[in-house]
Amino acid sequence: MDLLCPSNLRMPDQGFDDVLKRLDELVASGWREAKHAVADAMLSFRSNGLALRRLAAAAIASGKAPPLQGAQSFLLADRPDYAIRINMWFPLTGLARTNDRYRRYLSIDELHNHDFDFFSICLSGPGYTSLFYREEVFDPDRSAGERVPLEAPRVVSLTGDDVLFVEKEKDYHAQQWPTALTTTLNVIPRAVGERRVQYVLDAESLSIRDVIRA
Repeated sequence: MDLLCPSNLRMPDQGFDDVLKRLDELVASGWREAKHAVADAMLSFRSNGLALRRLAAAAIASGKAPPLQGAQSFLLADRPDYAIRINMWFPLTGLARTNDRYRRYLSIDELHNHDFDFFSICLSGPGYTSLFYREEVFDPDRSAGERVPLEAPRVVSLTGDDVLFVEKEKDYHAQQWPTALTTTLNVIPRAVGERRVQYVLDAESLSIRDVIRA
């Protein structure tokens, strides 16, 4: 997990398609060596509500909601080398207080890793806090009940202009409820032909509760 602070050099206001073209170049040429450049480009999506305005415009033009991915994520762009999605995170109120299934559906307070790399930035609202753990050597052949040897946790807040990079498999996190409605944006580079394994852990024992293979 890396908390990337974009450069102080603000990029001029750009159109949505211009930012996509810049990301196309960065991801295709090797995004792992250009994480801070990706973070700089993502700031443009936050500027003047560019990404949220694009999401709304697409919904109005088509007369229907954008494609839903997961519980609260909408597909914003589907590019050859990456995808972009917008996520909505609701505070702990109403249904969330009484329905634990809803909490688990959103993966709130659920310690897990991901089977893909992604970048994340807060578009609106106060952001959220997560407890991050790290495993330097990932074993894709573990079974339910095995304990995962994680390093000491780190509290990380996704707010303001910071961009969070989460490494697939090795980074585990338990996300907490935001204090108010928050929207975030993910840039997800595609992985081709790689084995995909995700673990959901018991937060107390750090043992595997669920194994998800794709």
